Amino acid sequence: MAGTKINEATLRETLQGTESIPLVDTDLPNGRTTAAKLKEYVQPDLSGYAKKTELPDISNKADKVTVVDHGTNDTTFALTTNVLHVWGEVAALNLTLAAETSGVVNEYMAQFTSGTTATVLTLPDTVTYIGESTIEADKTYQVSIINNLAVLGGA
Repeated sequence: MAGTKINEATLRETLQGTESIPLVDTDLPNGRTTAAKLKEYVQPDLSGYAKKTELPDISNKADKVTVVDHGTNDTTFALTTNVLHVWGEVAALNLTLAAETSGVVNEYMAQFTSGTTATVLTLPDTVTYIGESTIEADKTYQVSIINNLAVLGGA
């Protein structure tokens, strides 16, 4: 926009939330700026940011997550992406991660109930927990894995 004249309202709207600085005359009363005094507009460099076309399409994904109820079966299982896999009360759960789908965010999700003895959850060595990973008895847990980072919560 260098060299282009714009009005003050457009300038304020454009600058809101940015680090851009308009270069103006400062000799006006009350520190006010008018479009007539605007000399130059400095556009922030956004070249390092992702463009909309570079991001995966995640529109309408929340209503597309399906739920698969395994009961107490399939305690050794390859989690598929963007499906909530639910187990009942299980003593152990050995989960691996199936192949990802390209072009979308791939989330692996599981829910299980820990009985009077805490469930032993085994995930691939490539998965790292964010925060706590301790499983206690008599709680229901959910685990979410994106980019090999797992979040575990129980109640």
